[in-house]
Amino acid sequence: MPKLRVALWSLAMLVGVVVLDRLTLHLGLLAWLGSFELVHVVAHMGLYGTLMALCLAARISPWRSASFTMLVAALQEGVQVYKRDRVPSIAEAFDLVVDAVAVLAVLWLWRRRAARSDAAALPAVDDDAGAGDPARAR
Repeated sequence: MPKLRVALWSLAMLVGVVVLDRLTLHLGLLAWLGSFELVHVVAHMGLYGTLMALCLAARISPWRSASFTMLVAALQEGVQVYKRDRVPSIAEAFDLVVDAVAVLAVLWLWRRRAARSDAAALPAVDDDAGAGDPARAR
């Protein structure tokens, strides 16, 4: 089931490019929000960060998760370039860098969470527990 979520999320992002392009023509608010670079960056971070987290939650290795996420990001940028009938520009490269930052951020958070859960699973060591034990005093 988790791998199905990864596939569906990826498909939704690729199809979403075409749908959003058509919606922005009809919805002025969506086009206006999309004109702000901060909204654009946050959207990319959220979309590709979520895809990376879904991959990791599906127990796909970190290397494969990152590779797959960046492949979907590159495909999505390719769809945009093709749909808009233009050549790739610095804007697509910037989007890919933002996507890579999202991947790295999720990987860092995932590893940090795993380290904390591993530390919590270890039994606590109490150095003062045997302070009254003469055998330990030697």
